[in-house]
Amino acid sequence: MDVDVVLGRRGRRRRQCRPDQLGPALGGGVLIAAGIGLAAGSGKLAFDSMVQRDVPPLARGRAFARFESGFQLSWAMGGLLAVLVPMALSTGFVTIGGIGLLGALAFARGSVSARRGTLPAWWPGSAPRPLRPSPQKSEANR
Repeated sequence: MDVDVVLGRRGRRRRQCRPDQLGPALGGGVLIAAGIGLAAGSGKLAFDSMVQRDVPPLARGRAFARFESGFQLSWAMGGLLAVLVPMALSTGFVTIGGIGLLGALAFARGSVSARRGTLPAWWPGSAPRPLRPSPQKSEANR
């Protein structure tokens, strides 16, 4: 069975090859897809747990809805971009790598700012959290 491989601009088919001839490109694509899926799933779980911990109960539904809408929209836009802009595998991998690098740099900068307490005032969670009172043992529990 032959596979059509797009190697040129404007989505023109340049050659046909068997799947075993794709070699490292196919393996690299699978690894990139797995990494993106793992990162997206981990990020969603982390956000959900932060909302449950930090957001008041009456505002949780709105927070979940806003995040989930943006999350699904970003997946849809990424899929649409892949369909509308045909490119060679190597160009796609470089693009994904660049976007991933920008994301990693933004995460590192935000982490440093959060540790220093210098997040912008508009950033969610930048206000100091109220201290939770420590459980004190009463005379009856001793």
